Amino acid sequence: VLERSHWETLKAEASGLSERVTKLTETNADAIKRLANDTRLDTSLERNRINEQLKAVEAEVRDVRALIKQEVTNLSSAQAELKVEMLKYAVGMVFSAAALSLAALRLFF
Repeated sequence: VLERSHWETLKAEASGLSERVTKLTETNADAIKRLANDTRLDTSLERNRINEQLKAVEAEVRDVRALIKQEVTNLSSAQAELKVEMLKYAVGMVFSAAALSLAALRLFF
């Protein structure tokens, strides 16, 4: 009878421990699911933040490219104007030299 009582006690303890293990397993499974969901959420938020930063950098690059194109256009225009002006001065110099040469020739001959 004593062994039977001891056996029943052990059986009850085992049943209680089995229930605790089941509860701990469920608790761990819930914690793992929460952690996985939190990780997915954090990853998604981080991805969105990075995408926003990327869009901002791309917009800045577009603005800089537009500014560079405008500056190149301005410099090309200024260079063309300077070429025309130098050509005018060169032609004027050539004609002045020719006029002075003709005047010198007329004086001496």
